[in-house]
Amino acid sequence: MRNLKIREIKESELDYLWDFEKENRRYDKKILGKKFRVFYPSEINDREKKKWLKEVRKAFKDKTNKIFVAEDSGRLKGYIWANTYILDYLKPKKKAGYICEFFLEKDVRGKGVSAKLMKKALEWFKKQGVEFVTLSVFSKNKRAVKAYKKLGFEEFSVYMKKRIP
Repeated sequence: MRNLKIREIKESELDYLWDFEKENRRYDKKILGKKFRVFYPSEINDREKKKWLKEVRKAFKDKTNKIFVAEDSGRLKGYIWANTYILDYLKPKKKAGYICEFFLEKDVRGKGVSAKLMKKALEWFKKQGVEFVTLSVFSKNKRAVKAYKKLGFEEFSVYMKKRIP
C-alpha cells in the first residue's frame, strides 16, 4: 500500500465501478441468501449494468455527488460515492450527506483504506456544509457494520422491508 492515492474518479473510469458493484452484489447474495431478491430483483447482467452505469454517470455530472477512488500502483482498489441532499422538512432546512456506495477489494480490506476513503468523503461533506452523514448496510453484513462503527458511525434506526408476493 505504499503507492495508495485517494482521489476523485475520472469519467473514463466510471465503467470500472461496475466490476466492484458486481462483486458487492455477489457478496450480498452470499450473506442474504434467498432474501437477496427482495433487495435486488434484477439479475447481475448487461441490462442491469447499463441501468446502473447510467445512474452513476448521471451522478458523476451532478454537483450533489462525488465519487472518490482508492488507487494503488495505478489500479483502482475501491471507491466511495457520496451524495448531499436537503432536509427541507426541518426548520431551518439542513444539509445532509449519504454514502450511496462503498466498496473495497478483498486485498486492501483491514489495511486502513476505508478510513482514508471515508476521511476524504467527510472532508468533501464538510466543504458542502453537511451537518451529518448517513448510510445503510445490511444487518447481516457484520464485517461492514463493525467497520462503519470503527469509522464513528452509530446505529440510528432500523429499515425493514417485506416483499408482497
